[in-house]
Amino acid sequence: LVPTGARFTCSIVLDKEANISIEKILGILHSSSFRLGGRTRNGFGAFEVSSVQQASYDLQKNEDFEKFKKFSFDSSKPWDVPKKTYNGALKNSEDIQEYVLRLRAKDFLLPSGGVGLEEIFGSEGAYSHADIFPVYEHKVVWSNGSGSVSPKPHFFLPSTSIKGALRHRTLFYSNVLLGLWSNSAEVQEVRTERKRNKNTSHTTKAEELVNQLFGMAKNEKQVPGVVMISEPNFSPDTQHRVFQHVALDRFTQAPLQGALFGEVVLA
Repeated sequence: LVPTGARFTCSIVLDKEANISIEKILGILHSSSFRLGGRTRNGFGAFEVSSVQQASYDLQKNEDFEKFKKFSFDSSKPWDVPKKTYNGALKNSEDIQEYVLRLRAKDFLLPSGGVGLEEIFGSEGAYSHADIFPVYEHKVVWSNGSGSVSPKPHFFLPSTSIKGALRHRTLFYSNVLLGLWSNSAEVQEVRTERKRNKNTSHTTKAEELVNQLFGMAKNEKQVPGVVMISEPNFSPDTQHRVFQHVALDRFTQAPLQGALFGEVVLA
């Protein structure tokens, strides 16, 4: 995966007969709802424009042609065009509604999936015996036009985790509102069809509505959803600690020998 903070350069060349203006293209690129690549509904592909250089040339003139040839994709190299501050981001379409969901853990939070590296969590005490670590990444930070990888980890909550939780509860309350219980005729019919044919696309009304929101992928059928989630980041000052656990014998409820494990949680 491309780390957060990585920068890319590109050029957009339009001739005078183009049926779209460069200002409109820049407005699209500055829009918060515009994403690039795959899995954009799962938080991938979000970006922001750090700088724009814009110029107009008449390539039939030798002077303009020589200036145009000096263009470089290397953003560190000087170009004879001043950087442009662009504040014309297009507003999201009326078909797009933006919501901000603020989550606060009651006690601790564990978005697991990380690796217990000594340079991050240390090798002494409880951390040396921890088995489950929060997911994190090393961002690329920029200062005075120069980028470097941050030595301090940046913890984040994967959008797929948020999407999965939202999908689950949306389906639950959709079933409640539609009166679809486990013994409902529609539910029983779908279950019977799925037992008969595992590849069936037969769904309940609630599942159909949820699939329209969050998308679905089953066998050869793939349907993108309409919900896009941006990946939240925790503060760089987020603290972490270790919770120690021990597995219990399900019959005697006694601790199992050698079954002690630890989880690193975010506080």
